[in-house]
Amino acid sequence: MRPMRSEIAVVIVVLSLLLVACAARATKVFVVEVSPYSMEYTPGQIHDYLRARGFQRVKFRDSESGIIVYERRSAEADEQHFRLKSYPEIEVVVRLEKIRHTFGKSEPRVIVYFNEDGRNTMSEAATQEYDRLFEDVVERVGVKRVQVW
Repeated sequence: MRPMRSEIAVVIVVLSLLLVACAARATKVFVVEVSPYSMEYTPGQIHDYLRARGFQRVKFRDSESGIIVYERRSAEADEQHFRLKSYPEIEVVVRLEKIRHTFGKSEPRVIVYFNEDGRNTMSEAATQEYDRLFEDVVERVGVKRVQVW
């Protein structure tokens, strides 16, 4: 039987590292309800839309497989990462949740994580870019289909 102190110490270290990682990245999140009838087109639409806004899709490490990919697809969710070409510290992670495991009726949704690396609060440039992106999405899909988290 191992001493309980070492396990508690490991948990504390892991939680501390997570807090430091979160503090080093300013993040804003909003969610968009998606029609279940157009889900197969949604990842392509997201890519085209963000590319037209000056974002470039970038590779990332898939947390499940550990493989470096441009897009992660599964039966439950698709995920893509983008960087703003003119300000590469700004990243947008877009996750299309197709199947949600909640009680009651649950429609598919797109979760947009807007991040700025190396900061614990958003810079003015990042805030302006987020506001423009958010307002444009609300204008396109309607205020009733967008929620800020």
